[in-house]
Amino acid sequence: MGRTQKSVKNIAYAFGAQGVTTLFNFVTKSIIARLLGSQIVALNGLFTEIIACLSLAELGIGSAIVYNLYKPLAEEDHEKVSQLMTFFKQAYRLIALAVMGMGTIACLFVQFIIKEDITYPLWYVRVIFMLFVLNSACSYLFSYKISLLNADQKVYIFSFYNTLFYIVRTSINIVVLLLLNKYGDDYSYIIYLSISIVTTLISNYLISRQVDKRYTYLKKIPLPKEDKKKVFDNVKNIFIKELSGKITTSTDNILISMLVSTIMVAPNQFYTTLTGIFMNLIFQVEAGIKASMGNLFAVGSGKDCSRVVNRLTWGYAIFAIWGCTGLYVCSEPFIKVWVGAQYLYEDRILFIILINLFCYIVCKPIYTAMHVSGLFKEGRNISILGSVVNLIVSIVLGKAWGIIGIFLGTFCTYLIQIVMKIYYVYKLKFKSSCWAYAFRMIIYSGLFVACMFGCKILTDWCNIGNSIESEIGRDILQFVVNGVVSTVVVILVTLVCFSRTEEFRYYIGLIGGYLKKIKKK
Repeated sequence: MGRTQKSVKNIAYAFGAQGVTTLFNFVTKSIIARLLGSQIVALNGLFTEIIACLSLAELGIGSAIVYNLYKPLAEEDHEKVSQLMTFFKQAYRLIALAVMGMGTIACLFVQFIIKEDITYPLWYVRVIFMLFVLNSACSYLFSYKISLLNADQKVYIFSFYNTLFYIVRTSINIVVLLLLNKYGDDYSYIIYLSISIVTTLISNYLISRQVDKRYTYLKKIPLPKEDKKKVFDNVKNIFIKELSGKITTSTDNILISMLVSTIMVAPNQFYTTLTGIFMNLIFQVEAGIKASMGNLFAVGSGKDCSRVVNRLTWGYAIFAIWGCTGLYVCSEPFIKVWVGAQYLYEDRILFIILINLFCYIVCKPIYTAMHVSGLFKEGRNISILGSVVNLIVSIVLGKAWGIIGIFLGTFCTYLIQIVMKIYYVYKLKFKSSCWAYAFRMIIYSGLFVACMFGCKILTDWCNIGNSIESEIGRDILQFVVNGVVSTVVVILVTLVCFSRTEEFRYYIGLIGGYLKKIKKK
């Protein structure tokens, strides 16, 4: 099976898995919001981000190990794979202990980032926080084996089993939450989180057993000191990149809680869930193609690598334009039906959220290209600058303008990283000018803004109004109308602007080829 076929198979499984997990995620969040209220929703969002920051204890070891696994897997060097996985196991056990230690210390200071609008007693808040910490620490005990599937272009195996176990454990959690709340248990969320830890631990263990069955050659062989040094050299650079990523994507709720209001974290939870659908899909695509790109970048020419990046960027851009435009016009009626109008943000805040989402998606190909090229040192320098700018701008503008200022800090970071990563990839890897690629990005960005505002005007004109008596019925119909309008507009824009481009013909050919295979079967 070639690189493209493996990538498509990984992506297909990932998309199916994402659809199922998204559905269950929506149901769970809806139940928590309606049964437990906005304070629990806000604490959930806040603690999730704090735990994401604590996961920096991982130091980027996972990414460094995966990068070092590409070559021995391609060459079927089983001894080297075993050495790396042995080191990985030892490192992740230490990381689990580090997360528990840092989480316990952080628990003592959690009251300083929570505003007085949270009325739960401090002991209750601390118990919830420590359950989040324990869940995070336990996840490191077996998850290192999943990285072997990623490096070996077999993400579809993880996607299948992870989805299966996710359905089981989420169903159990939902039933428990409904039953406990029915009997008036004020602490049902504590029991819910406790059961989540147990079910997550069991599912991770069962997935690790599947890895053991497929890689029977794995043995406990220590990694030589010189190889450890190579891994840690990469880790030093990757850690800074990981730190920057956490500052960019995992501090908004913390800053909202400290600078604005803890309760205001609750609406952001639901918008994060919506944008997270698209971010997770892109993450799954990236996981599906990263190993293939790593293989190509290791042996292919700069011209071949550049062509692949151009094709990926075009595909990501069209997806980003469609997704962000749809969210801009569909999120309001959807959230009103899903969890209630009290969790809505105003349009100007939503606009900045979607600009950040667009940047995240459309820049993934160049980010991945930089990673698989091994440009860790350059990535470290970019990350340092981006994280410093993000914190300064978010804090300054957050104090002045509130939530919108915090989100603008994230946008500034994306802008800096995009420009610098394009420059480094083209200069150091492709050995060519980056201006043509930069111009493409400007075109995609312009079309994105035009589609968003164009669809907003059209959907306002197509407003359902009071044509249906039921408010829920009106919102559902408005959601469908807005979704159809935004989809049609993006398709027309794509056909008009790109139907004669090489990238468009490539994707049409790719789709046509797989449709023919399906018909033959």
